[in-house]
Amino acid sequence: MANILRSLLNQNPPSPLPSAAATTTMAKEMAVAASNQDFDTMNKYIRYDVIHILRCHSKENNPHDNSTRVEDVAFELDENYQRTNVFASCAQNIVNIIDAVTGKVAQRFNDELTVRGTKDIFKRILWSRINNASIITVAGLHGQIKLISPKCSMCILRIDASNTQIDSIVYHPKFPNILLCK
Repeated sequence: MANILRSLLNQNPPSPLPSAAATTTMAKEMAVAASNQDFDTMNKYIRYDVIHILRCHSKENNPHDNSTRVEDVAFELDENYQRTNVFASCAQNIVNIIDAVTGKVAQRFNDELTVRGTKDIFKRILWSRINNASIITVAGLHGQIKLISPKCSMCILRIDASNTQIDSIVYHPKFPNILLCK
């Protein structure tokens, strides 16, 4: 389930920035409120308006499945490497591409390939640009890295990177063709 939140600050003109002393006081008050689970005090400083609640990852498309959890989320990068309002989420062997403005699932990639008799469970997801093409990279329990083209809606490359679960993946910040994993 992905909650897409829109800050109420986007609807109202920004207020002047508080002084350093006021910021310190607010931070202390927020820390005490958080430790006491005093949501009324916390809401004085942080207010969000829920605009979409999605349940797009579930076992066998069961709307009552509360056990499937979203493992990771990544926002799309445009040609200027700025984040857009489209994001991808991964859970089990599925990647969903979702428009945050409309709250609709635009695309869905379901990896049916089995390794050692089981389907992969994606744990990490990245959205990058390689040779000016938008690419989603996922990695998971089977130690495979998969590059998915949203334009083609298919896996364009599988890399057997490890014999064990991949816990993290990151592209080199200056050389996007270098992918590091652990």
